[in-house]
Amino acid sequence: MTHLPSDVREELTRYVPQLVVEARDDTVGLLGYVVIDSTVDARSCGGLRCDLHVSPDQLKALARGMTLKYGFNGMRQGGAKAGIVADAELPQEEKAHLLRRFGELIASILRTQLYISGPDMSISPADIDVLNHAAGVRVPRLRRDKGLKSGLFTALGVMVALEAAAEARGMSLRGRTVAIEGFGSVGGALASLLTKRHGARIVAVSTSLGALYDEGGLDIERLLDLRSRFGNSAVLHYPGGERISPAELPFLEVDVLSPCAGQYTITRENADAVKAQIVCPGANNPVSDAAEVRLLERGISSVPYFAANGGGVLGNKLEVLGVSDRYVEEFIRTKNHERIRRLMVRAHESGSSARLAAETYALQRVAEMRAVVQRQTIRRALQKGALRVVNSGLLHPNLLRPLAPRYFALTMGRDPAL
Repeated sequence: MTHLPSDVREELTRYVPQLVVEARDDTVGLLGYVVIDSTVDARSCGGLRCDLHVSPDQLKALARGMTLKYGFNGMRQGGAKAGIVADAELPQEEKAHLLRRFGELIASILRTQLYISGPDMSISPADIDVLNHAAGVRVPRLRRDKGLKSGLFTALGVMVALEAAAEARGMSLRGRTVAIEGFGSVGGALASLLTKRHGARIVAVSTSLGALYDEGGLDIERLLDLRSRFGNSAVLHYPGGERISPAELPFLEVDVLSPCAGQYTITRENADAVKAQIVCPGANNPVSDAAEVRLLERGISSVPYFAANGGGVLGNKLEVLGVSDRYVEEFIRTKNHERIRRLMVRAHESGSSARLAAETYALQRVAEMRAVVQRQTIRRALQKGALRVVNSGLLHPNLLRPLAPRYFALTMGRDPAL
């Protein structure tokens, strides 16, 4: 942690997970970790990533973020994260070899669902299938093609959060300039949504290989096409715009900044350089606690990341029920728009941190959900049975679709006001 800014190091010391598992096999070059921050009903869930910078400290922060995300949205699930220390650009055959060995070593916690894995940075749904197969985890057929729209659903959640934050400021998004750090599945979908739905002007995007800036607005459809062909090097093939350093992007003169890449882009050291009016993340932990406070002092609206980017977990859950993308969007909007708007209004009126208020709220809901699942009642037994049937994926979507509203009323209930 020595290379991290002091406020980030201080923040990371506060995260004390329930369980940290190290999986190592030097014969195949495997080093991986599972960090379980919390459990609800003896279960936790969170993505698996592949990156050379994976560390237990990084995963502790990410696992806490999953706890907060599930808590904020009232989802009865504990938070976790896992990671393999390896080059994200590994050839698929080599990556699969590491995934299989990792799956074998953590098989006991995967089979009991103490940890339920999912795709994250540089890990696809197909990669998770390799992991689960090696661990002996059987995935029902009707669930195998799900999870492919996680980036879109996360972007929908970020858009809804941005709409709420803009409304709290009395601000229209039409014509506003937007910089998106990380033009991947989330950042790309968000750029498309904001241009098509709100007429926003995406003036800057970045990937791990470079960044582009164009005051007049980038051609997002062209960039999306290039990304489908060239991946992260899409920014190098784009014919227009100015080439800038990815490190410059968060500090451009724009109306909206959406960090959709790595952790702790904005810290106490550089928070004064942010010029956006609204920071609305698609990434996890992009702004340190101390930086959140400083942004508020400067009159900048900073939406807590776990409130903004929960659309992915909500959408993936809904998708199993066979509902449409429009239903997913309306569900996210109904669930989160007003809560986030009130959160941001209160932060500006009181001068208190929106993140601290949202975090307190989320952790309280986690405690309440734990209390609920511990009650051995007939109603609880019926709910668990229904949940087991839905999660099995054995029922055809045509049977599940009409049950979707009732299912979510039972499993998540109504969200209390912040």
